Amino acid sequence: MTMMTKRSWGALLLCGLLAAAGTAAPAWAASKAKKAKKAPVASSGVSPEMERALLQSLDDIFRMDFDAADRDTKRVMELNPEHPYGYLAVSVVTLMRYLYDTEQTDQSLIKPFTEQVKRTEKVAKAWLDAHPKDPEALMAMGAALGVLSRLECTRREWLDAYFHGRDAIKYVRKAAKADPDLHDAHLGIGMYEYYTDVYSHVVKILTKFLFGGNRLRGIEHLKLAAEKGRYSATAAKLILVEIYTEDKFGSRDTARAVSIMAGLRKDYPDSPMLHSAYIISLYENGDYRKVVSESRAYLDRVASGQYRGLDKAKGRVMLATGLWALGKKTEALESFKEASLVHFNDRLSRWAVWGLIRSGQLMDELGMRKEALTSYSLASHEPDHWKLRSLAQAGARRPYKRGEPGPIPPLQD
Repeated sequence: MTMMTKRSWGALLLCGLLAAAGTAAPAWAASKAKKAKKAPVASSGVSPEMERALLQSLDDIFRMDFDAADRDTKRVMELNPEHPYGYLAVSVVTLMRYLYDTEQTDQSLIKPFTEQVKRTEKVAKAWLDAHPKDPEALMAMGAALGVLSRLECTRREWLDAYFHGRDAIKYVRKAAKADPDLHDAHLGIGMYEYYTDVYSHVVKILTKFLFGGNRLRGIEHLKLAAEKGRYSATAAKLILVEIYTEDKFGSRDTARAVSIMAGLRKDYPDSPMLHSAYIISLYENGDYRKVVSESRAYLDRVASGQYRGLDKAKGRVMLATGLWALGKKTEALESFKEASLVHFNDRLSRWAVWGLIRSGQLMDELGMRKEALTSYSLASHEPDHWKLRSLAQAGARRPYKRGEPGPIPPLQD
């Protein structure tokens, strides 16, 4: 059975900003909320200056300015070295840098990330020893385990991801119970409810472990986080977009996904991350001509230096897939080939390897089997950091003859 695939953009902060840098709203902020139902549960260790730096770091991440995000999160840590938020935020930036700044290509970031998570857990535990039932610290502990689970999902380490995710949600639920006004907690709860239900049907190895989730209930939690979350609103919206474009159980709503992404694009007009997410939502909604025009605009930004050179491979794949969907297969093939030439340091990038596989698939459609085999072979000999080799090998065994391009992002079998 094929597992449910996740888009790199939709996975954005998946388990990761599990209210992570979207942690609980500080108690001092809650006390100022216009509709607060009751006094804060515990005295917050997060000062106004810390919160400003946390919010700025979130903006930095969505704008893909990871150097600025590093500075802002380290500032949080310096302002209160005993509180776990700064340590958590530093680990989130490292994970996001790995996932989106390097497109999961720089494997040297994995070790420091795991060390940062362990440090966050240690600091959070010490804080909880001194401040039992503090919802902020409970959220930080849950988020630390959540970001670790996120990385393990990406690397298809399903059992580790499950057990860390299970432990994460225990802390998040405790935080929500300690402070019912903690709307950011609904991001983690909603994700757990939804994916526990869905993955129990689509990931064989997890079938015996996952039970009790409710995807519809999860969506309602996510909607609440998107509407009322202080830190987690954008992350919740992105997860909803993923659901509305990928759900196979009745919740697919691609028009709503496009509407959400259009709004986020207005908030972050210079973000290549959110620009590509918008293009992918257009594709899933069948707006292929707009996919092509937006992909060309995306590539223009790469050429001008506004987006990174690494983004060229993604832009070329998006353009090629849109062209293929419009029946312009020869032009699409040239764009896939352009994608396959993009390097990160001395190796092909993730989207470049995907470009090779997609080139092979389209060559098969065009009756160019010999050339397709060459493309599959080149992809197979790249490091298999992204678990794409099996797709290249499958193409080498049997020609691709589906007649349609399928989704834009790199898929795993």
